[in-house]
Amino acid sequence: HSFPTRRSSDLRPECSSCHECRPIRIPVRDFRFSGSEKRVLKRAEHFTVKFIDRSVPDMMKFNLYRDHKRRFKEVEIESYENWISSFFSDQSFNRSMEIWDGDTLVAVTHLDVTKRIVSAIYCYWNEAYVSFSPGKLSILIGIQTAIEAGIEYYYLGYYIKDNIHMSYKADYRPNQILEDGVWQ
Repeated sequence: HSFPTRRSSDLRPECSSCHECRPIRIPVRDFRFSGSEKRVLKRAEHFTVKFIDRSVPDMMKFNLYRDHKRRFKEVEIESYENWISSFFSDQSFNRSMEIWDGDTLVAVTHLDVTKRIVSAIYCYWNEAYVSFSPGKLSILIGIQTAIEAGIEYYYLGYYIKDNIHMSYKADYRPNQILEDGVWQ
């Protein structure tokens, strides 16, 4: 699959025989943190979370991204220039969330933020912190922040039921999936 970013294209991924990529969102006012989700947040209380408007690329973030992508053996790692154009656009709603443990960058989530929505574009994280569930932690902090800001929806990108790297998104409930132009 080649996934155009929501920043650079209005196109959904289209595979001629598949059509399984479906946008998924969480209506945050209805979201309730489960016991295990609360434990993920509690374990990471000592981390520092920074929300950055118009985040700036640097080699520390790029190296974290490359290390993350290497875990997906079938994925070609893009160049520094393509990474910059994918995640550091000049659009006014470009934000990032960084999670730090002291001087160590644990995770970066690229976000698009408007008055009504937060859209998680992509998250990459430090494998040394896998016991803290950094991907899940990033989503939960994003949802928590959206709730506090009175934002209606937290978008998780594309859901693909039969893809292990994309199906986990359905675990965040309640959720809505876009089917034939209607959120269900």
